[in-house]
Amino acid sequence: MSKFKVGDRVRRVKHSTSMIRNCPIGYVTKVDEMLGSYGFWYISEDGSKQNSPSLQDWELVEGPVRNVTRTEIVPGVYGRVKVGGENYNGQHTGNGVAVSFTLRGDSQTVTFAAMNAAELRDAANTFTVLADALDEVAA
Repeated sequence: MSKFKVGDRVRRVKHSTSMIRNCPIGYVTKVDEMLGSYGFWYISEDGSKQNSPSLQDWELVEGPVRNVTRTEIVPGVYGRVKVGGENYNGQHTGNGVAVSFTLRGDSQTVTFAAMNAAELRDAANTFTVLADALDEVAA
């Protein structure tokens, strides 16, 4: 059984081969297609489809919500949505959480963000997960 599945968010943690290094350490992407039990296809920074034959070069990225002994909202950038901020640190503020949008491939906050269909779906999923977490925190 593979360490990852299609749709998982993963982060590059090392380069174990001397092959062309087309994505930097820390790059976050989604598993697009599996290469048997030993690797997967992903979309690189330049938008091209690449394969990684080495699963140990990657780690699973948790979403914006994690369950410890309680549900908490985790500050960070999820796709084009930035959760939390300098003043809010990702914590809910009464009945909400601070969110903003970012530029592609950057964590810089922008007022308006043009998004393609995949980015909109990813943002909608992030908002749904956050809303579910706020419902649970309020309960």
